[in-house]
Amino acid sequence: MTMIGLRYDLRAPSFGSVTHAELYAACLDQCAWADRHGLDFVVLSEHHGVEDGYLPAPITLAAAIAGRTKSIRINIAAVLVPLHDPVRLAEQLAVLDLGSGSRVGLIAGLGYRHEEFAMAGVDRAERGRLLEEYVAVLRQAWTGEPFTWRGRTIRVTPKPASPPMILIGGSTEKAARRAARLGCGFFPAIGDPHLAEVYQAECRRLRFDGGFVHLPSGPGFVHVSDDPERDWGRIAPHALYDAQTYASWQTPGQRSSMHVEAKSADELRRSGVYRVGDARGVRGARAGDGAGAPPPAHGRAPARARLGRARALRREGAAAPARRLSGAGSRVTADYVSGCAASRFSIRPARVHHLQLAELLHLAAGRVPCTEADLRAQAHALTARLTCCGHCESCRGRAIVARSVGIPN
Repeated sequence: MTMIGLRYDLRAPSFGSVTHAELYAACLDQCAWADRHGLDFVVLSEHHGVEDGYLPAPITLAAAIAGRTKSIRINIAAVLVPLHDPVRLAEQLAVLDLGSGSRVGLIAGLGYRHEEFAMAGVDRAERGRLLEEYVAVLRQAWTGEPFTWRGRTIRVTPKPASPPMILIGGSTEKAARRAARLGCGFFPAIGDPHLAEVYQAECRRLRFDGGFVHLPSGPGFVHVSDDPERDWGRIAPHALYDAQTYASWQTPGQRSSMHVEAKSADELRRSGVYRVGDARGVRGARAGDGAGAPPPAHGRAPARARLGRARALRREGAAAPARRLSGAGSRVTADYVSGCAASRFSIRPARVHHLQLAELLHLAAGRVPCTEADLRAQAHALTARLTCCGHCESCRGRAIVARSVGIPN
């Protein structure tokens, strides 16, 4: 099933030209635009005490996004669980579930930056034990019934209408086994097949048959442009800053698909993790960096959402609140998940039209675009493309789309 989403960490480095107020306003406008056009999810991240103002309160922002949207899902990837009071976290997520109409999920992360644990007054050496303990507290709390924790009687009310789905993050064998032990899905930060094998083996050993694992693959960032050289010049300082910041945070044993040791923009570009090109130049880019794309709650999107996609795209194209977005220098980052692979594209919403969206959907599933008429037909059938193509095999996926618009397979 192909899914499209947005991801935000809302950093404003000192060399940038926008304020945090502008970033947050643009984020909310973009999410409202995404909801109108039937995109599938928004992903929010969490870090603390970073000079660039990295988003520290994703649950608060998730509530604001829920208030501006009606159907798009919201995933927090990751909630750094050991840094939180689990009872208060359970209350916040329960209220967010109720206020959003049960559109929220999360990836539970350990956290790894020493500064964050010092700031929170939490022993970093205890983070694994705390995560397991706190996930158990969340689940008990969401029953709405009293229970005892650390000698205290706890009761969280109101309980969520539908307890948020919890996936476990990490990049080690220990994390894979922990996910199985907790009876959760596993969402590692790196596409290491061995981690999937360890997780699946532990699920079998524990007789947990509800497990699943998502492995990221390919580049972590793909910007589709009509002038790649021009846009790489604009993006490169930000991409290099992003890469170098994450590289400086890595601790022994910490792995990520986004990790690049680049000293210059040229080195970063050669790494292939950050790609800028025209639609055909990035053909087949199948990316993922543990971006937090939630699994679909059902096999298909609600009928209203499916119809809304097609109608909105035909009526508005990809028109967004252009003044706000372009004024803040913002971009939409779209994550396309097809089968076991995810692709993240950064696109300027005010400049993307039906044809480009259809072409990007081809790229996300690793398919080669056909004729322009074919692409235009698929753009008008975007709903069918997003909700019906649940297979990696290009022939079957294309046949489904072809039938939906009445063109030859």
